[in-house]
Amino acid sequence: MQKYITLMTTYGKEAGIDFDFHGTVANTLDAHRMIQHYQEDLGPDVADKMVNSLYTQYFTRRAHPSERDTLLKAAKAAGVNETDAAAFLDDEYEGLQETKMLLREQAGNGVDSVPYITFEGRRRDFTLVGAKETAETANALAVNHDHDTQAPTSRGPTVQAESNHYGSEMAMSKRAAKGIGALGEGWVGHIIPSDAIYPADVGLKILGKFYNRVMASASSVWTAQQPKNFYLITYGSISLWIWAEDTLNPLNGISWSFVHDLASRLLDACNRGFAGLLDATFIHLATNAMIHVKLTIQGKR
Repeated sequence: MQKYITLMTTYGKEAGIDFDFHGTVANTLDAHRMIQHYQEDLGPDVADKMVNSLYTQYFTRRAHPSERDTLLKAAKAAGVNETDAAAFLDDEYEGLQETKMLLREQAGNGVDSVPYITFEGRRRDFTLVGAKETAETANALAVNHDHDTQAPTSRGPTVQAESNHYGSEMAMSKRAAKGIGALGEGWVGHIIPSDAIYPADVGLKILGKFYNRVMASASSVWTAQQPKNFYLITYGSISLWIWAEDTLNPLNGISWSFVHDLASRLLDACNRGFAGLLDATFIHLATNAMIHVKLTIQGKR
């Protein structure tokens, strides 16, 4: 540990940071809860200022990472109204389940340390784990850029025009995905919409038929079957994967009402223009049970 402190203290001095590693180690869930809330409410710039303040307080001034005073100072540094921040912190349950769900989701993705940075590309993603030299980060960006800017050879200049049109439709589709996560019976979801089925008008027509069929079956013929902890529902090249973690009682399984309500929400989003694939995680607020949902199309996941 002393070698780590000596090394990081040296690195800090080079960057103009006077580290002090003798602060209290404590649970930071409230800090995560506050950051997540204001990132969604006020945007990433506000969240970034909060994080910078929390790091400065903890790593240079020995501030307790979960004390109310520390959190309020971070909120003030980010420009958040102090009364609003205090009211948020006083309600210990506001945003709690959503934050826990996001933490568990990332743990399930293999994230167990920070920083964990993924540079998304059209062809592949590049991930950096842990502190890296500036040159390593720049190299990852350069490689990612090279992969993404390699010109297609088969269709010439029409590809760019189609790509621009597709990007516009995809952005509209993703905006239409809002609201899918608000299911009944105490379920709250975190939705990650991805690429739209192109062309969008065809995708909307296909998905609309699919969701209607799922709703009809989940409220009629399927109810004769014992609920399970895993479903794979297919329609042509489309697959809807629904599976539960062990936290959900395997004797009860995933209820058909959940499947029906999910399809209903997806159909609502489809009617608003969402023709995309998705990854989603739903958590039950009362039991912490978790269900994952993935919509895929053959050849693309």
